[in-house]
Amino acid sequence: MVTTFTIWRKDFTLAEREFGSSLKMGINVPVDYYSDDRGVVFDPSKIDFQVPSLNEDTFDRIINGSDTGDVSGEG
Repeated sequence: MVTTFTIWRKDFTLAEREFGSSLKMGINVPVDYYSDDRGVVFDPSKIDFQVPSLNEDTFDRIINGSDTGDVSGEG
């Protein structure tokens, strides 16, 4: 038995900012709209934050401009 299916989907980028060449930050907030009695469905537990690994070496590369392309904090 099928309880839900998707006919149309559109993702919107509300804001975006890049620091360096690979230091990514973001938030994903899934919100669904149904034309039946459910209306807008929002589950706060499904919010996903994308945060970079920040350490002293990462800040040094950002501030001093010696960005090697890898600011993940792993190398």
